[in-house]
Amino acid sequence: MLARAGRQRELWFQLELLYLFSELKDKGTIESWKEECTAKSGLCDFKIHLADLHEAVIEVKALQQSDRRKPNWKLWESAVDLVKEIPKMLSIPATSHYLLIFAYPDRDESEWNALVDYMPIKLRNTGVTVSRAEVDHSPGGELSIGLLKVSTQV
Repeated sequence: MLARAGRQRELWFQLELLYLFSELKDKGTIESWKEECTAKSGLCDFKIHLADLHEAVIEVKALQQSDRRKPNWKLWESAVDLVKEIPKMLSIPATSHYLLIFAYPDRDESEWNALVDYMPIKLRNTGVTVSRAEVDHSPGGELSIGLLKVSTQV
């Protein structure tokens, strides 16, 4: 429905994160945060500054099975769209860079592993690596949330 209205699917998740970051700032967990950071080729969703001087750039993506005629949709099929975000993210100086992915319906562990395994094929010869930092599932099983760490080889 959001796509038909010309809105990003990620908007709802971004708004939830704005609330979370405000709460974490009030508690002293993060020092500050900025939304819509200017990157080399567009905007990145967030940059947060933690109290320990660690900085993290976070790009939020919502991946969904949008075509009901394709019930066997696999998470790794979205790797091409995710890879397009990586140069933008890495153009912003920070200690760490992450893709925060909301996938629905819920994806099992094997699909998250397949996504991380498939991304290096799309990133060949770039010096960029993607690793799985964390995956969690909603209590009702309607969505899974993955945090992928994006790094460059020094």
